[in-house]
Amino acid sequence: MNLILKDITAVTLSERGILERSSILVKDGIISEVGDFEKLKALLPGAEVIDGGGKIALPGFINAHTHLYSSLARGMPIKGAPSSFREILEFIWWKLDRVLEPEDIYLSALVGLIGAVRCGVTSLIDHHASPNYIKGSLDLIEKAVREIGLRAVLSYEVTDRNGKKGALEGIEENVRFARKIKDDDKIRASFGLHASFTLSTETLKLCREAESDLNIGFHIHVAEEIEDLEDSLKKYGMRTVERLDREGVLKDRSLLIHTVHIDESEIDIIEKRGVSTVHNPSSNMNNAVGYPPLPAMLKRGLKVGLGTDGYTQHVLGELRAAIVLMRHATGNPSIGYPQAYSMVFENNPAILGQFFGGKFGKLEKGYRADFILVDYTPPTPFTGDNLLGHLVFGFLPLKVTDVFVGGEAVMRNGKLANIDEASVLEKARIRAREIWRKL
Repeated sequence: MNLILKDITAVTLSERGILERSSILVKDGIISEVGDFEKLKALLPGAEVIDGGGKIALPGFINAHTHLYSSLARGMPIKGAPSSFREILEFIWWKLDRVLEPEDIYLSALVGLIGAVRCGVTSLIDHHASPNYIKGSLDLIEKAVREIGLRAVLSYEVTDRNGKKGALEGIEENVRFARKIKDDDKIRASFGLHASFTLSTETLKLCREAESDLNIGFHIHVAEEIEDLEDSLKKYGMRTVERLDREGVLKDRSLLIHTVHIDESEIDIIEKRGVSTVHNPSSNMNNAVGYPPLPAMLKRGLKVGLGTDGYTQHVLGELRAAIVLMRHATGNPSIGYPQAYSMVFENNPAILGQFFGGKFGKLEKGYRADFILVDYTPPTPFTGDNLLGHLVFGFLPLKVTDVFVGGEAVMRNGKLANIDEASVLEKARIRAREIWRKL
């Protein structure tokens, strides 16, 4: 689709900074130019013109780790009072994923994706689990992603906690889906793994062999809680990252999620392998699992992205949480801004680019045309130098009015373009009651 988005304030996230009274020219899903409307119109006379109404245009946010299947857990009653992370898994998430049926998977994805759109998220990397409906589960999420119009990387969680049959079916689902959507422009695949403490050496070997021809990398929770580390030390005599490295998990495109309980030797391994990690601050605080050695990781140049872990889809909210948590955890009120900026606006686009190819995360020529319009009137000077101050203290609550992915409208003037939101939410409320009843 070819279009010109005119009369916007373009937050380019490049050396050009913030361009007032600007326009964006999109050709075949790629930004061709950012600048004066009349000049852009002359470059592509037949392009559709959309009036931005003076709103602020930003590159769409990227969520580097989420769980769409958790979307219908909002307000869900919990039997028992979890006193540890293991009990949180057993009382909540491992109960929920076991009762999911096909309609639940599909509706959960739709609800999560609608939330993502309204939070200005244009791409997300999802990690799915539904032990009693594995084969074809990723197709249901794919269907929802295509209907909403976002960009996504999907994976199924392989684990031994549901027996050998479940582990093998999880492997098959990752392989089947990866082959099905190879080279797709909107959907890509990763190879999902739960965590070291629920994966045997035999299962990891099968996963490594299955992934070897696909080269899509692994998406795995790593040392989120101390139990993952203790399990690895007790069973294998080595730390979690060391064990996963030995088993061939740390390879191109692999995503190590959380990495809370890791030490310098494991940071060395991650740096050597060049794999990405993903920080999920709100989820980590909510689960009381600890704080990763984030400043040291970023200082070493590790590619640390930012995710929401399904806790929310609000990446900008997580950016603020990351800043505040870093200051609180380190006792240093002068850090946070550059680290959060690198995670959201540099590392997340780089992580997504590993799966899709191309360039993401800037409003500049040659970048994917994934951008959002935000209704925000700055009460103080608004420049490239103070952007994060406005994002953290002014943009929230975020008023996203329009979302474009590959130049195609996903939301216009606050209304989703491709789906009846009210109908989806009504169906979701009905299914949520049924899911809760079965827990």
